[in-house]
Amino acid sequence: MATAHNYRELERDSPKVNVWCALSHTEVIGPFFFAETTINSVTYLDMLEMYAVPQMQQHQPDVIFQQDGAPPHWGMIVRDFLDENFPDR
Repeated sequence: MATAHNYRELERDSPKVNVWCALSHTEVIGPFFFAETTINSVTYLDMLEMYAVPQMQQHQPDVIFQQDGAPPHWGMIVRDFLDENFPDR
């Protein structure tokens, strides 16, 4: 008796979209769509410096900045920048 085999094709390296946004009780900042398919600490820091933090400055000192712990969030350049811009948090 022959045994049936099932298989499923998987697409590798499919197109990806990386998006960032910030949520508050009064507004949404973003979305910000990254042009790069892979985000590293340098790319993430560029977005923070040029896009996100300037928009959040108007809400200081009430901003509490939280991240989900993705690898780009842990780069020393990112952590140093956030420490400077969100002190005592």
